[in-house]
Amino acid sequence: MHTKGLLGFAAALLVAVATVAAQQPAPAPAAAAAPDGGNPWTIPVAPFTIVAPIHYVGTKDLAAYLITTPAGHILIDGAVPSMAGEIEKSIRTLGFKPEDIKILLTTQAHYDHVGTLAHFQKLSKASVRVMEGDDRLVADGGKSDYLFGGRAETQFAPVKVDVVLKDGDTVSLGGVTLTAIRTPGHTRGCATYTMSVVDKGRTYAVVFPGSTTVNGGTRLVKTNARVIAATNGDLREAVESGNFREDLFYRLQVFDIQIPPLRDRRSDIPLLVDAFLAELGPSMGSPVAGVSEEAMDMLTAYAWPGNVRELRNVLERAAILCDRGVITTQHLSLNPGLMTSTTDLRVSERRTIEQVLRETGWNKAKAARQLGLTRTQLYVRLRKYDLEKLQPTWA
Repeated sequence: MHTKGLLGFAAALLVAVATVAAQQPAPAPAAAAAPDGGNPWTIPVAPFTIVAPIHYVGTKDLAAYLITTPAGHILIDGAVPSMAGEIEKSIRTLGFKPEDIKILLTTQAHYDHVGTLAHFQKLSKASVRVMEGDDRLVADGGKSDYLFGGRAETQFAPVKVDVVLKDGDTVSLGGVTLTAIRTPGHTRGCATYTMSVVDKGRTYAVVFPGSTTVNGGTRLVKTNARVIAATNGDLREAVESGNFREDLFYRLQVFDIQIPPLRDRRSDIPLLVDAFLAELGPSMGSPVAGVSEEAMDMLTAYAWPGNVRELRNVLERAAILCDRGVITTQHLSLNPGLMTSTTDLRVSERRTIEQVLRETGWNKAKAARQLGLTRTQLYVRLRKYDLEKLQPTWA
């Protein structure tokens, strides 16, 4: 599966698989002819970086991913046997050495995924790690394949398996950790891999899917899948500029949920601060004593370009620096250039509280619920903004 159209797109993939057993002979897989008459499985494409340290080094229709680390590299899949030279060339084009590959992984043991495995194992002496159920298939070069029945055209060079993975096992190298998940697919040991990547202060969950169709016996049947995707960019603009595939956009656009950035919902910040500090408390041995009024004003006035994740990171650092005391302004690492007027925020909050109190007939319990505050937090603000004197005598 070619993934270049997913550049700039952060997605979480949830797959529910329904399999249907069927017992009838199936032909060997064949890629559809490309528009120019070529086979898209063997059409090279320029390698590119998806998001560091993940790079695409596969062909037009067969994916291969290089994950680079200071301790060496991980290669996931390798297309058909004839593409070994092209994949090697792609790796070198990106400035890396195939000889530095330390781990070879497979998503499924069919020749269009593991055809170059022997080539790269010989070149790099890398450790070959395969999900249980596919280890025998890799070791005998496809002869024991229960789908193709050992057909000559679907066989590949046998490779010694160094590690047999089980569902949930992890693969680690140079600070990168992948989790192997046994997945319904084309082979008994089909595997999906997941990992996390931090890019520009944001953490992304990355999925390398084992298969998008399921072999329910000897016939391939489609999966029943739901894709949930999230992005901090404007996909419509990306489509218009040619940076995102239009057909993929309309496939994904079933139900949109717009979540405003944190700077547009500042009233949430005190609630998030309380929640994050409660979450951080156990990991630090004991919770912090609290947040000073000036520090809370500063947190509320900040523009938060990194949204909620940035807020959590700032609070974690502040909690460490305050040593279980009260977080003050000196514990906050914020860019002064991104601060808005505290006075304006105070005025806005005071007006909002006053309006809600009038709408609820000065019923403080109802007002607190509507404002998303506890009654204690509301009383603190009533005193802070001297609103108690406005309360009618009948309320």
